[in-house]
Amino acid sequence: MKKVTSIVFLVLAIFTSSISTSISSAESSTSNVSSNVERTNFEWVVNDDLGGNYEYTYEEEGISYRIVESINLETMKDVSSDIYVKENGEYVLSSKISTKLLDDNNVLISATKDGVITTETIPVESVDSSPPNINEGVNNTSSNKISLLAGNADLTDWTFQSITRGSNIAAKLTVAAIVVVLNHYFPYLPVKLVTTLSGTYYALGTPTIYWQKQWYYRYTLTNPPLPRAERVFTYFYTDSSYTNYAYDSPVMQETYAPGWGP
Repeated sequence: MKKVTSIVFLVLAIFTSSISTSISSAESSTSNVSSNVERTNFEWVVNDDLGGNYEYTYEEEGISYRIVESINLETMKDVSSDIYVKENGEYVLSSKISTKLLDDNNVLISATKDGVITTETIPVESVDSSPPNINEGVNNTSSNKISLLAGNADLTDWTFQSITRGSNIAAKLTVAAIVVVLNHYFPYLPVKLVTTLSGTYYALGTPTIYWQKQWYYRYTLTNPPLPRAERVFTYFYTDSSYTNYAYDSPVMQETYAPGWGP
């Protein structure tokens, strides 16, 4: 049985090289959903990390908005959002938006405003050239026997392997929709961190989520050495040069091949 140890923690020190980014802007068909203008006075009204309910206010180009939305926790792919605009000191419902993460990893956005429904499908692209699989070539039975006798003494210390980078779309997505995307691509992230990152990207009006992974392996003391454990540090940025952190600490995930755990 595969033994996987996932450790998620916040680290202020950065392993190996530091990283950098630069941002491209994207225009939105709905000004309150996506913009290349930074949103100001972003404030949480309701931040229900576990219940999937979110409510927040902000200003954009002199207009005050209040967004009330919820995530379907059964699918973790469907988001419903009510968009309110402040008029004469009170928030008035302006439009409704339904966002769905499709099986092909595209996002379907349906907006209803003044009785008119518009739909749009946008790609949520992610680029990630992953290092080799640490389970490749592992014989579960034999490796379990070895690990019972020698355990981690049969593995090297953590060795830097490689860096992979990628991006996910954030343009035209509300906070809850960004939560869904991040949860899909990074299921090991703590819920509170996902919410924090999503709010940060939305408040900045950032059209793209940039991320970088630093991979470390432990190898067998054999010739040739074989990878049997990995640590992955994931960082998030607001620009394509991978310089400006959206959150200045990485998230670490640690995994061992069957029979090689600590």
